[in-house]
Amino acid sequence: MKYFVISDLHGDAFAFQELIKHWNEKEEKIVFIGDLGSRGPNSLILMEIAMELVKEKKAIWIRGNHEVMLDEFLYEPQIYKSYLSDFVGGMETIKSFIVKLLNKYSEDELANLDNLVKIINEEYKELIDFISELPYIHIQDELMFVHASINCDTDKINELDSKSLIWGD
Repeated sequence: MKYFVISDLHGDAFAFQELIKHWNEKEEKIVFIGDLGSRGPNSLILMEIAMELVKEKKAIWIRGNHEVMLDEFLYEPQIYKSYLSDFVGGMETIKSFIVKLLNKYSEDELANLDNLVKIINEEYKELIDFISELPYIHIQDELMFVHASINCDTDKINELDSKSLIWGD
């Protein structure tokens, strides 16, 4: 089996379009190694495309630190507000959700953070649930796919540190 591996698109649809031109669907399994969203304006679109490829083409999508931060923010927005910082870039992801919501909700409804998160969780339930269930690791054909690194303090896969897998050591 051959693999076509993509990581850290960070909402860059142009980069994705350029990369995907080189994917040989008949010979290669596509693997997304996390961080599809954040920082770029097309985060939602890229995450929706990846979800569809997983469902329709048996692609693999491993969670990265930005999927984890999005998941945490959508669960507890007041605790994980740092997701929206320029450094993390989560505001770009949230903006990509809002653009599609503007024709259905008023700006006032979307202005309150808790209300906005509630709306996003309702309107994009399938995607949000999908992201929250992404694996930290995928093993296939004697290969191990993770977003960041593997802490080698153990030889047991179920003892691997998820923090290491998404953030590195």
